[in-house]
Amino acid sequence: MDYASLIWAFAALWLTQSIFAFIQSRSMSRKILELQAAHRVGHMGIGLSRAKFNAGKGIILTVITDMDGRIAEFQLLSGYTVMARFKSIPKYIGLMPHEVAASMTSKKDKRLSFAFIQAIEKINGERLKQGLSQLAV
Repeated sequence: MDYASLIWAFAALWLTQSIFAFIQSRSMSRKILELQAAHRVGHMGIGLSRAKFNAGKGIILTVITDMDGRIAEFQLLSGYTVMARFKSIPKYIGLMPHEVAASMTSKKDKRLSFAFIQAIEKINGERLKQGLSQLAV
């Protein structure tokens, strides 16, 4: 195999990866807009936890709380590839943020907990702007 073929192969792989990343980004944007439309009252926060050295699953977490602070929606995007999609985690819906944080105690949940705290911090920023009490984590 000559160098020109190798360069073309890398270019084709890079282009394919870019196309799939664009598709995932568009899908993620649509899902977030869909969630916002479904939950007009309340606050939305998005948390992110990347894998070390980009080796492993990345996590994007979307949390929506109602005006009382209860979790109305908990969506998780986690995967190795750009084919990952958001999945609802119903076991956290209806709980207060401090209850959810207390249930994330295993080492496996460490990155999920980090993303959850980020999302709640974003929600607390919105609640602060509206003069509402902060949510405890």
